[in-house]
Amino acid sequence: VATLFFLNLTVTQGTLYGLIFCANIIQVNNSIFFGQPKLRPLQVIVSFVNLDLGIPLCFYHGMDDADKAGLQFVFPAYLFILTMMVIVVCHYCLQRSPTTAPSSCVYRFPIIIGERAVGVLSTLIYLSYSKLLRTVIDVLTYSTVQLPRGDVYVWFYDGNVEYLQGKHAVLFVVAMV
Repeated sequence: VATLFFLNLTVTQGTLYGLIFCANIIQVNNSIFFGQPKLRPLQVIVSFVNLDLGIPLCFYHGMDDADKAGLQFVFPAYLFILTMMVIVVCHYCLQRSPTTAPSSCVYRFPIIIGERAVGVLSTLIYLSYSKLLRTVIDVLTYSTVQLPRGDVYVWFYDGNVEYLQGKHAVLFVVAMV
């Protein structure tokens, strides 16, 4: 976030917007561009731009796909909260009385950010939105398994998890909110 502020990287600049757009297209068509899942440097860079880690990761023993999908909601939520905090702090600092010493750190915060705030914060929201949208689509996607006793709906990313059962029900509710 600080890098975006200091380098003034925003989606209003054509270069960054084009880079993000291309990275989103590549990420959506990941299997077409990269084939079988292997760790490739370009794939990791594209994943970073799309707020993904780009490498397979397990935080604890027994972590399954439902847990990983749940963690995918955390980073966009963190960016939304961070954006709201910056807006509130800037608003609060600008509303302070004129008797406040201009040399105080809190008073200088909106001056340091200045005109960059809207562009940079919109860039964060844009990146978070695309990540959040991909995660919601992943959680809501299901597949049908035909069994002799009838069709069973399972979560597309883990066929062992029945759709809207157990952990997936919690993910479904979070995705719908």
